[in-house]
Amino acid sequence: MDTLGQDIRYAIRSLIRTPGFAVVAIVTLALGIGANTAMFGIVHSVLLQPLPYAHPDRLVAVSETGTKGGDIGVSRLDLEDWRRSTTTLARIAGYGWGVTSISGGTEPLRASVAEVTPEFFDVFATPARLGRTFRDASPSSGAVISAGLWKRAYGARTDLAAMTVTVEGQQYPIAGVMPESFDYPHGVDVWLPLDLAQDNTSRSAHNYRLVADLRPGVSVGAAQAELSSVAARLAQAYPASNHDIGAHVVPLQSSLTRNVRPTLLLLVAMVALVLLIAATNVANLLLVRATARRREIAVRAALGARGSRIARQLLVESIVLAVSGGALGVLVAAWSVSALRSTPAMAQLPVPPDMGSPAVFAFAFALALATAILFGMLPAMHVTRVNLADVLKQTAGRGLTAQGLRGALIIGEVALAAVLLVGAGLTGRSLLRLEGEDIGFAADHLLVVDTSLPAADHGAGWVAAYTQLLSSARQVPGVSSAAITTTAPFSGTGSTGNFMIEGGASPDGESAPQAGWRAVSDGFFATLHVPLVRGRDFGASDNLDAPRVVMINAALARAYWPGRDPIGARIAVPGYDEESYEAYKRGANVWFTVIGVVGDVRDVNPGAAPAPTLYMPLSQHPEARGSLAIIARSPAPASSLRASIAAAVNAANPGAPLRISALDAAISATSATPRFRALLIGVFALLALTLAAIGIYGVSAYITEQRRPEFGVRLALGARPVQVLSRVIRQMGGYAVAGLVIGLAAALALGRLAQAFVYGVSVTDPVTFGVTAAALLASTLVATYVPARRAARLDPVIALRSE
Repeated sequence: MDTLGQDIRYAIRSLIRTPGFAVVAIVTLALGIGANTAMFGIVHSVLLQPLPYAHPDRLVAVSETGTKGGDIGVSRLDLEDWRRSTTTLARIAGYGWGVTSISGGTEPLRASVAEVTPEFFDVFATPARLGRTFRDASPSSGAVISAGLWKRAYGARTDLAAMTVTVEGQQYPIAGVMPESFDYPHGVDVWLPLDLAQDNTSRSAHNYRLVADLRPGVSVGAAQAELSSVAARLAQAYPASNHDIGAHVVPLQSSLTRNVRPTLLLLVAMVALVLLIAATNVANLLLVRATARRREIAVRAALGARGSRIARQLLVESIVLAVSGGALGVLVAAWSVSALRSTPAMAQLPVPPDMGSPAVFAFAFALALATAILFGMLPAMHVTRVNLADVLKQTAGRGLTAQGLRGALIIGEVALAAVLLVGAGLTGRSLLRLEGEDIGFAADHLLVVDTSLPAADHGAGWVAAYTQLLSSARQVPGVSSAAITTTAPFSGTGSTGNFMIEGGASPDGESAPQAGWRAVSDGFFATLHVPLVRGRDFGASDNLDAPRVVMINAALARAYWPGRDPIGARIAVPGYDEESYEAYKRGANVWFTVIGVVGDVRDVNPGAAPAPTLYMPLSQHPEARGSLAIIARSPAPASSLRASIAAAVNAANPGAPLRISALDAAISATSATPRFRALLIGVFALLALTLAAIGIYGVSAYITEQRRPEFGVRLALGARPVQVLSRVIRQMGGYAVAGLVIGLAAALALGRLAQAFVYGVSVTDPVTFGVTAAALLASTLVATYVPARRAARLDPVIALRSE
């Protein structure tokens, strides 16, 4: 133990004597370890840390699978059959959620509200922090609110009996407040009781998401097998609605993280390459340092020091460096995550990263120790395998073995940097393609005002109220046009369902067509600058007393009227509203006449192909809807209208909650994850390129210094400086070219794995590979030129005298 203490003290003194080497090595390791620690902190919080519930390993998400694959919601009737048939699930809770208006606290708000069946909180085995959860499915059972809303809107009051919350005109007593840790569905502030008995929809209405808890001792696989069997029986019993409808059971944590898991794992792989490059750089520095100390080490060996003792001393030095780099790396990690917290992608994570976790510190320490041992062994093994007589007779560090090892390390870090640069190029070009995609309308200068109207019993009063609201918005100075919709573009909401064409498929048939539904006011397409392809737009004549009309997008027209004019055709949408559904159940239909075709709009995901869409006029909407979005266009910056349009909306609808945002911000949020991915990979690639250049500079400077006598002789015998310059550049350029070839070949081989992360760009994109090669060769030239130029300017007399 005393000997180890001596080794540590000697290592510290030795590093203090060479501060330049120590600082470069520590900072290099800090960057590599810090980047990896930051990514581990995020991954540990999101993917590895158990959910904060009583039995996280027993929580599962349950869904149905559609005919085209992928998870879909579950119908009420199928849910009831699953509940009666399951023996593997203790409880199954259904829920749905969306953003709507609430009041009852200090001021009206727009909040995320979930309707959940009574057993919802029992599934999580999570009691209320204050009060209770639901007793039953009736509104009198009350509402449950989040701890955040309780503090924000109710001042953390404890007199729950005196508190209420009003959601779209319906008042609920507040039954309880959930703990801070309860956040399901993510971001919900109000949970309302859901009474499935009030739902009279058919099996084709997949309206609910499900969460369940496994019975003790039951595996996810057993639950999956059981529900798949139940789904198969339902498909036989109800072929019209359940043909090819399956079941999917997955751990809840996997369900919550499935959208971010691939990106996080990709970033972990990329940042690991950065650490390898950093460690390779430090190994090269240690090798150069150890080679320069060969005479000192040879003298110690001649005086009786064993090889293992010398190797241990060198290894201790590398551990001191790595631990110092690891400590600084933890600070780099904390700063990096803090800087990233404000990005939209981090806000979308289901769990915020916890950089204060003991696991994060343990990871950083283990990583530093592993790096020290793995890359500190190379120089230690090299310098202890020397011929003492040869070393004592020679000047230090001319062995071909060391030179070959240094060259191999340079080749390795250039290859790793090439892989990272290709990844950065592909994700960067992919992001540019995604953000440059034509979404079908002009999103600039558009302001979205999310609000609500008081609930009305039926259509006429509600239509009058929304018409007045729209008129007030259009009269705001600076507003050139305005419209209202129940589904704003890129709001993350919307409805999709079956429809039927007169004389065509039944909506319950397995070939029934599907389309998205949007309810809009007149002027909607003009405000968004969506082109009218044929027919006419909605107008004042399309009122409640007029025949029902509908507009369709070009994608739907191409799919169901190829080469024909759809104007005048009739469409039925049985699930669109109560009137349509009641008519369908009677064997009749409410028919909508197609009056116009508009251009395709990508209003959910800029990277997704436009889906068939039906547009209904709000003026013919027969049911009251509380939530609305006003979309206003102005030639002035949208932000300049916030105050005036808020005043106009409040004057037309006093006390209504408002949430005002620019539409282009919502569009930008849809590419938050690709932007986050491109940003981090770009940072990693730039860091890798910088580290590779530093490594090349360090090795070329050292080699140049060791070859001073040789260059002096060459210059004395008549060699021109440019010949010496080119000789150094050729040597390092050879290493760089070898590393580049290996790295580009590896990037090509890994291209298939990256296919899911790119959009509109081939994984063999020649531009990306060409720019990568140019960047690495240019950085090699720059890093080598300075020491090569120094060698070319040597005075032969001085160089030979030093020999």
